[in-house]
Amino acid sequence: MLKSYLTIFLFLITNSLFAQEYLTIPFELRGDRIYLKTLVNDSECELLFDTGAFTSSIDSTFNVINKLSIRPGNSIVNIKIDTITVKNSFGVLDIRKYGGDLYDGIIGIKFFEEYLVEIDYSNNQLHLYPKDSPIINKFQKLHTEHYKNNMVVFGLFSTPMTIYVNDKDSISGSFLIDTGSSRNITLFEKYYPLLKESNLNHFYIDFFNASQHGFNKSSYYKIPKAKIFNQLLDSLVVDCSYGNNGDISKYCDGIIGGMYLKNFSLLIDYKNSQIYIKMKEKNNCFLNEYISDGIGLKLKNTKEYEAVISSLIRGNQYNVKLGDIVLNINGEKPTSTSVFKQKKEVGEMNTYVIKRKNKIFEISTEVRKFL
Repeated sequence: MLKSYLTIFLFLITNSLFAQEYLTIPFELRGDRIYLKTLVNDSECELLFDTGAFTSSIDSTFNVINKLSIRPGNSIVNIKIDTITVKNSFGVLDIRKYGGDLYDGIIGIKFFEEYLVEIDYSNNQLHLYPKDSPIINKFQKLHTEHYKNNMVVFGLFSTPMTIYVNDKDSISGSFLIDTGSSRNITLFEKYYPLLKESNLNHFYIDFFNASQHGFNKSSYYKIPKAKIFNQLLDSLVVDCSYGNNGDISKYCDGIIGGMYLKNFSLLIDYKNSQIYIKMKEKNNCFLNEYISDGIGLKLKNTKEYEAVISSLIRGNQYNVKLGDIVLNINGEKPTSTSVFKQKKEVGEMNTYVIKRKNKIFEISTEVRKFL
């Protein structure tokens, strides 16, 4: 699909600067998810790089507004990312139902299949290498399954994981490697009864249009340890969806999202069905405590920076609802920085100006440690 364009690309980089080994594509990391600025048929388009999606797609509204004319029978589009231009097949989905205006489409894991693709979370870059690049020797081979005979998870990768509930009980299963998820480690609803009966510290969160898989209700637990990527880690926070996860939960046991994956560099060799990892230097980003004021936000519209309340910790005493519009945070209009603020301090106070239909009101919250 990309062969002719990739041949030209490899010729160019081989004959320029001689020592250059790869093309670097910058990305923006927001809410632990990867966003690429692109041109789709000459229209500016922000795409989510999603290893939990096989194919690529464009939002249906964006498709109509920008007159891209993507439809069955006319699905081949020109994609320009940084200095590379390729032709690729794109589908059309109602993406903004789940992502708001955060992104206009999705680049699936198959898109860069002709390359070795490094996700460099340290520098917020994708590196594209030739297939025979020795870079592979700097990474650790990960035990993965590449699904090729199952349409629900076709083309995706999973890896084994064990979650220890206590000294006797554990959950072992297969977890999808999903850069499209902003969460840490998510177990599907079939494990909810076991976790509910445990004595682990926990709380509940409701989400607003959290996922097309139905992750709209989750319980968060502080587990004693977990074995992931052949690492044994103590004291992690995981969540368990207890909503309806659909068919996906029949074929795997959970998802490893961007909050966990950002602790590594990943190298994806799609055609040879392999993923490699490399630990980031000076790494202390593993989620082992949960600090919040109980309210989660997402940007509904990045151009005007309109934010909405996208999650609430159950039992929240504040008079807010999922979907309420946030006009103001601590005296300022919402921005990408204020909505996706990574570090919170216990005792920190936040003031929100909320709009619900024609009603506008103000609330103050306090950040505390939940787990």
